[in-house]
Amino acid sequence: MADTWRTRRTPAPPSSSTWAAPAAASPTAPRPGRASTSRETSSWRTAGSRPPPCSARGPWRNFCLTGTAELRDGVRGGAGRGAPDLVAALTAEQVFQSMAVRLHGPRAAEAGRLLRWEITRPSATEAGIWTLLLSNGALTSLPGDAPRGEAPDVTLRLGRPVLDEVVGRRTTFADAIGAGRIAVTGDVGALVRFGGLPERPDPRFAIVTP
Repeated sequence: MADTWRTRRTPAPPSSSTWAAPAAASPTAPRPGRASTSRETSSWRTAGSRPPPCSARGPWRNFCLTGTAELRDGVRGGAGRGAPDLVAALTAEQVFQSMAVRLHGPRAAEAGRLLRWEITRPSATEAGIWTLLLSNGALTSLPGDAPRGEAPDVTLRLGRPVLDEVVGRRTTFADAIGAGRIAVTGDVGALVRFGGLPERPDPRFAIVTP
């Protein structure tokens, strides 16, 4: 048995050329059968003679190429209105959260409001009644009635398609109320003051430049 092990030879390891991994393609290099766009080419020239080390993941690659184009051409404008399919894909909670992050802090800190939203034709997975509490400069959205049973300052009853149009800036609260598409009960002035609190974000924000 020992002789058998002595005579058995361990095969030589493969040559380095066998184990050499093929050179990884640059994540920003054009795919086979796909020509690089002039935008990508000009952006690469800005960063040097070689493409920037953008990630292979789509979102990070977009950030990298957009930042490179910003260094070359400056900040470009964004979309003027929300895409209808994108707005419709948001839940009611996400819509209210988008309002919360746009509040003007100093003005909102001086206001205290309780708004009740009755959304007709909601999706099967979300509530139809929401309470928005504006306190200490922060907007909190809660499904259902107010937790302590407080009476709302104003109640809005509207369909989800109308809410999508308002969020997508295809109409305004005033126009929808005037057309009878939104029913308002309570202090209309509270709704007007609440509508003046959110700020419109600037789509021309810089990514890499100060």
